[in-house]
Amino acid sequence: PPDAQAPQEVLRRMEILERISELLSSVHDLPHLLEALLLHLFEVVPAERGVVFLLNPGTGELVPEAVLLRSEGGNEEVRVSRSILERVVQERRPLLVLDALSDGEWGISASVQALGLRSVICTPLICRDELLGVLQLDTSHLHHLFTPQDLELVRIAAHQAALRIHETYLLRERAHQEALRTNLRRYFSPQVADRFLAGELNLYQTRRVEATILYSDIRDFTPLAETMEPDALIRLLNEYFSEMSSIILKHDGIIDKYIGDAILAVFGSPLEDPDHTLKALLAALEMQAALEAWNRRRVSKGEQEIRMGIGIHCGEVVHGNLGSEERVDFTVIGDTVNTAARLVAAARPGEIWVSDAVRERMRDWFEFEPLPPMQFKGKSQLIPVYQVVGPKDEERLLQRCTWLRFYRVAATTHIGRVREKNEDLCLVDEERGIFVVVDGVGSYEGGVEASQLTLDILQEHLANLVSSPLKEEDLGRALRISHEALREKSRATGRRYGVTLAVGVLQDRWFYFASVGDARVYRFREGHLEQLSRDQSVVWTLMEQGLLSRDQARRHPLRNVITFCLGKDEEWEPEVQRVAVQRNDWLLLCTDGLWEMLS
Repeated sequence: PPDAQAPQEVLRRMEILERISELLSSVHDLPHLLEALLLHLFEVVPAERGVVFLLNPGTGELVPEAVLLRSEGGNEEVRVSRSILERVVQERRPLLVLDALSDGEWGISASVQALGLRSVICTPLICRDELLGVLQLDTSHLHHLFTPQDLELVRIAAHQAALRIHETYLLRERAHQEALRTNLRRYFSPQVADRFLAGELNLYQTRRVEATILYSDIRDFTPLAETMEPDALIRLLNEYFSEMSSIILKHDGIIDKYIGDAILAVFGSPLEDPDHTLKALLAALEMQAALEAWNRRRVSKGEQEIRMGIGIHCGEVVHGNLGSEERVDFTVIGDTVNTAARLVAAARPGEIWVSDAVRERMRDWFEFEPLPPMQFKGKSQLIPVYQVVGPKDEERLLQRCTWLRFYRVAATTHIGRVREKNEDLCLVDEERGIFVVVDGVGSYEGGVEASQLTLDILQEHLANLVSSPLKEEDLGRALRISHEALREKSRATGRRYGVTLAVGVLQDRWFYFASVGDARVYRFREGHLEQLSRDQSVVWTLMEQGLLSRDQARRHPLRNVITFCLGKDEEWEPEVQRVAVQRNDWLLLCTDGLWEMLS
């Protein structure tokens, strides 16, 4: 009987939806997945034709990706009503035409009449408000008209399919981006590659920039090449280029090109870098050291040593795309490049020759030996030339290198909208990796003096500590000394001196930090902003007791009331923590906690 068949039909439809769900989670090939989706829908929906269109994001056109006809002898040409498609795309809602011939709107549609359509289900494929395509089923049979129950089944299946299509697109894009990133990292540093892929860096723009050019060249390569088999020669060069290029990229240089056995590297472009000359010299020294180690391995295997000369010059270059319509290179040109080429041509094996411009910039860090001035082609005057001897202070340079290799810093203060004078101060010691933000407490008289005194004390004590491996108690001791100094100044002058602060020390890929009052320490990693520190405030205490949510704390009338500041007349034990830092981490120290969106 009809009333007994209804529950059975409902169960059958639920089973189909379960099978579709299993299908979408197990089939990874998109065309096969969409064809199987139509097959499952045909089991319960009396459709003659089914089509899945996917939107081409480049052209905005709907392209048929899967077509299914119930009749084996049917024509596979995709013929659908453009009027219906356009309505669904425009309104982004499912559409059911029960009987087109009796429908006042669709019965007069030229495309519906031309195709002889009687009943149509058309639903958009949408995920996260993005239109991915359209699924359409139709029939020309009077006795196989669709029902609202059919529409609901197709709508649910289409929603599940849209999620899977979106996931497939994401996987494709991720694979494409990873392939691009791998290729880019053969020539660019990871920072350049990542920023280019993120759309933050335009490599197609020609720019005039200050940069450092490093040229390296194998000495006596031609006689060596004449004695080697071609395959062995290529293996030798590939191994040599791999060794040298990895060092250049590690120091934030880019590989402009390989010229025979020579390497042209650029530091300071396309990403501006105030330390481009220092990084070029560090790379050159490491390249010569790596070549010595490589030669020892070659000699142990009975293979011939190779020697390399390096030339470095800094100055203005033009960096951009150069070439013809058929072939374009992203390269550097200019007198700076030519001078570096002259230097490498003259450099003796195992030596690094630099210009006077390089020596002037790096004289505080390296020892240089003057060489006889040289006459370069195209130059009317003799050019001063120097050989790099080595670092002046290896320990100091090592600290600087550690910083350069892993970290960048920026700092600023703002008076805000309440106070008449700015009581915020920053300490940025890049060489030692010490960072402090401090804010004079507004209700205390000696805000500015307290901020400056705290910075002076912390800088003095932390500078002495970071020359050896740091411990949490070391940072805590420096904070206690600052606290007692402010308390003593308050007792001596009769005025109140207090500050809130956040302090951080970077050492050996560890970040040591502490905070006082409502100053905070944050870490931004992989799209997630995390507060590392805890506030010493009224609302934070209430949140820890479970009496307030974070959202309630934002609007609480006591949200700006702190329970402790450095200099408050009470004993205090600092809470110092440390976390490991990773590449692409952002660490933020701020004097007043973030309550709104951080751009």
